[in-house]
This record gives sequence, C-alpha cells and structure tokens, in this order.
Amino acid sequence: MTIAAFHYALHRHLKLRDQEKLVAHILNGHIPEGNLTLGDLHTVYGTNRVLLIHYFVDSTSQG
Repeated sequence: MTIAAFHYALHRHLKLRDQEKLVAHILNGHIPEGNLTLGDLHTVYGTNRVLLIHYFVDSTSQG
C-alpha cells in the first residue's frame, strides 16, 4: 500500500485526530517513507481500524 493510497483511505475513513496521529508518527520516523505495511499501521492504530483501511484500499485498487 503506497503512502498516496493510504492518505486517500485516511481522508475517507479516519477522524482528523487520527490523521494527525499518523502524520506525527511519520514525521518522528516511526513509519518509513515509501510503502506502508500492516505492521506500521498496527503501531499507530491497532487491529480493527487497520483491517478496515486495508480492506478499503484493496477493494478500491482492484477497480
């Protein structure tokens, strides 16, 4: 999942506070630039929200 794809999912599904939380983690070096992994997302959000976002991104990227 690319940063751009994840940002799209963020704006569709996450509250502003959660978006800011992810940005803070990226700026602090906790999440590397480039592709995000499920492990990276678990660090920020926890299981349930990660699965929702991952499902959303997968379903939209397949057309």
